[in-house]
Parts: sequence; C-alpha cells; structure tokens
Amino acid sequence: MKTIGIIGGLSPESTGIYYKVLNDGVRARTNKQHQAKIIIVSVDGGEIWKLRQIGDWEGQGRIVAAAALNLERAGAEFILLGSNTMHRVANAIESVVSIPFLHIVDATAKRIKTQGITRVGLTGTSFTINEDFYRARLLSHGIETITPNFEDVKLLDQIIYKELCWGAVKPESKTAYIKIANSLAAKGANGIILGCTELTLFAPFECPVPLFDTTQIHIEAALDEALR
Repeated sequence: MKTIGIIGGLSPESTGIYYKVLNDGVRARTNKQHQAKIIIVSVDGGEIWKLRQIGDWEGQGRIVAAAALNLERAGAEFILLGSNTMHRVANAIESVVSIPFLHIVDATAKRIKTQGITRVGLTGTSFTINEDFYRARLLSHGIETITPNFEDVKLLDQIIYKELCWGAVKPESKTAYIKIANSLAAKGANGIILGCTELTLFAPFECPVPLFDTTQIHIEAALDEALR
C-alpha cells in the first residue's frame, strides 16, 4: 500500500472527510482490518484566506508548495490537495516535488467521461467558477461548463465560507444549493460538479442529472493509486 500525502487545513471539515473516507475505503476494498497510510500536513487556512483577499496567489502557492515538500520528505508517495479552489496553484506544487500529484479536476473529468457527458454545471466558490483555471482544465478533457448566475455565485460563497467551512450544514442552505444545481440542469447541464470539497456535506440529493462529488471522486482516485 502506498503512503498518501494530504495537504489539509484549507478547511478542517473537508480534511477530516478525506481522512475518514480514505480509511473506510481501504477497509472496504481489502475486506480486512487495514487502514490507509496517510500523512497530513495541515496549513493555516486563515493565512491562505488573507492572501486570497488581496489576490496574492503566488503567496498561496508558496504555502502549499512548502507543505508538499514536507509531505515528500516525510515519505508520502503521492499528494492530494484537499481543496478545489487551491488547485489554481497546483503548478506550484508540481514544480517542487518529484512524486505524483493527483489533480482533482483530472480525476473528476475522467469520471464524467465514463458517463459520456460533455456538458456540466459547475458549482463551487466564486474563484473556482469565475476564474479560468478550472473550466479550462475541464475543457482540455473535452468537457464544457455552464455556470450559475451572479446572485447564485454570491450565495454559494456565503454558504461555503460562512457555513460549511465552519461545519454548519443548514437545511435551508442545502435546499438553496439544490435549487442552484437544478437551475443548471434546466440550462442544459447533463451533470453537476460539486466543485468545492465542503459541498460533499450536502450530498447525496435528488437531481435530474448525475452528480459529480469531487471530494468523493478524489478520494476514490487516491484509493486506486494507493492500492494499485
């Protein structure tokens, strides 16, 4: 079994989900009392947030790149970054380590393509939705995106940053999120990407099109790699 390195702390909620579900997955796949071999380097999400507010992505990249180096030195055999938005600086990680980096968008695109879907609705933070890094990566896999309107993007930020990142899962916010997902399906999306690792806290739910929970997909890809 390979040792999994996780850059966590971008929210404690999603970092905890990665740890638990990876361990559950190893037990389920081996059908034995095994646990995942995991090393976590948890960064200070508050420092990341301050840099993000002033548009300092280079500074954010330096933080996660240093975490990645620490994981490699500690014996990790491949790396996960437990945040969709922070994949904007994935190149900062890939440029400093020699071990594989499991990109969340690539894993998600691979899953989408297995269902023959080429147009999806993208939900997540305003950075993930509005900036080009995520949509361009999906497009490189032949997948087009439909995005929420301005007001829905603002609401998603409110739900993610003010609630889910604090561990608060409010029924009314889940209802609002489902409405956003359904609106994207009505606009022609043939699937919906839960493009924030905290949005897994809302899954599963009824939707007229398939859901692609990036947290769960990322974890399953990591299990494939670890148990290869």
